[in-house]
Amino acid sequence: MMDCTRPWFVRGIFVCAIISASVLLRADESKKETPVQSAAAANGLPSPAQCSAAADPYFNEELWPKVVQRSCLTCHKEGGDGEDSEFVLQDPSRSVGAAHAAAIRHNHALLIRLAKRTDGGESVLLQKVRGELDHGGKEVLPRESIGYRTLAEFVRRTVTPEKKAADSALPLDT
Repeated sequence: MMDCTRPWFVRGIFVCAIISASVLLRADESKKETPVQSAAAANGLPSPAQCSAAADPYFNEELWPKVVQRSCLTCHKEGGDGEDSEFVLQDPSRSVGAAHAAAIRHNHALLIRLAKRTDGGESVLLQKVRGELDHGGKEVLPRESIGYRTLAEFVRRTVTPEKKAADSALPLDT
């Protein structure tokens, strides 16, 4: 039988209680939603924290929720009209955990690849959304639209990434 009056036993129980309380408090804090997360959830959009798997703030906060999820995912997914194309997105809202993160990374990588591919000196991705280059969905984003400008900015950032401050501080030739 255990002797529960020994000091080491009592200290051990005390330490376990403190650790358990700490873990529970952290778990409770991580469940609290920020206003951005609440708004995203209310609109059926992923929060920035959910999209962090792509590690590209512009993709996470601008391109995915405002353009791709609304304008492309409808057709360019399994079971959609564009499922036979090379541009098949994965719907992150249908998965959790590692699968959710993997879907976001897949979509991000796919968009980068298409943004970098050119035809006639211009991104294939931009030509497709305008209904050019035999896009079965016709024009999806007119040039004047905010969605098109958001996509064009993603292409610009992808094709011509800005130099990091550390890179510009390096001497050219010594």
